[in-house]
Amino acid sequence: MSVREKASSPVQRLAVIGDPISHSLSPLMQNFLIAHFDLPFQYEALRVSVNELPAVIARLRRGEFAGVNVTIPHKQAIIPLLDDLEEGAQRMGAVNTVISSNGVLLGHNTDVIGFQRTLESAGINVAQEEVLVLGAGGAAAAVLFSLLEMGAGMIYISNRDRVRAERLRKTFSEEDQERVRIISWPERLELLQMPAVSIIINATSLGMLPNVATSPLPASAFRPDMTAIDLVYNPYETKFLREAKQAGAKTVPGLPMLIYQGVAALELWSRQRLDIAEVYDLLEKQLTAALRNI
Repeated sequence: MSVREKASSPVQRLAVIGDPISHSLSPLMQNFLIAHFDLPFQYEALRVSVNELPAVIARLRRGEFAGVNVTIPHKQAIIPLLDDLEEGAQRMGAVNTVISSNGVLLGHNTDVIGFQRTLESAGINVAQEEVLVLGAGGAAAAVLFSLLEMGAGMIYISNRDRVRAERLRKTFSEEDQERVRIISWPERLELLQMPAVSIIINATSLGMLPNVATSPLPASAFRPDMTAIDLVYNPYETKFLREAKQAGAKTVPGLPMLIYQGVAALELWSRQRLDIAEVYDLLEKQLTAALRNI
């Protein structure tokens, strides 16, 4: 897009919708990126209850917004209100990004690419590695899709509700299911006593503010040859990560995934690849400072 085209482009509205929504970092993050890349958007947060969702989607369809991010509790409820889903959103049964184009609404899920870019930026190669995923919700689903696409070895899922973990496994093809095993919550500790598992991913809410004294694993579970990844981003360093680091393990916090999935959404709306390497540190610093005030 030329400078003249940018100057003549009307500013389009974007939003994140959910309930509650006051805690969301998305407006700060997206408006930072919009300003840096000089994009013709403005981004806001809209508190939208379940009952209000159809009316907001009607506004989106009329072109009042160029697109929206979708968070709890609407990631599944929004699907029947859309015209089509891209493959990832369809397979996961969850939408976190919607594009409005000439009255047509297309649902996407950028969590998978967000997690993949997090691994890439941290220099983590999961190919043929055995991985333990803790949790079986939407975040865990995105992690599983990513790991399977990136050629991970055996993937173990452990969740306090085993039925939910079994249900998640069944969303994959028979071929992929052979690479995914369900273990009970107590068995996760036995598994980690064996050296095969090298990567642990916390996709539960354990350790999230205000429950900062909790962790999905005891400190004794970690080894120096492990990598520990936490999808919880508030606090920046959870008890899970702190104890993994104390054991000598490599650690990756949850904030990078939040950033990269948000960048992927902005790329969809702007229809261009956005290289955030030169501003990543500043953006993360601003978001970390904002977390302290939530």
